[in-house]
Amino acid sequence: MLLDVHGQGLSLNEAIRKRVERRLMFALGRFGDRIGWVTVHLIDTNGPRGGVDKLCRVVVEVR
Repeated sequence: MLLDVHGQGLSLNEAIRKRVERRLMFALGRFGDRIGWVTVHLIDTNGPRGGVDKLCRVVVEVR
């Protein structure tokens, strides 16, 4: 299972990337032989205006 993490409108440091990867491996690890690719998009929909406006989109490509 390959993981790809993207950030849009926010900065992703290594700690955030590692946390996302750990959480995904915990949640999806048992399906690892059936999953080819996982893409995670973390998006700040409101941009620099701030507020509670974060979006997480997970796309799983199965084999």
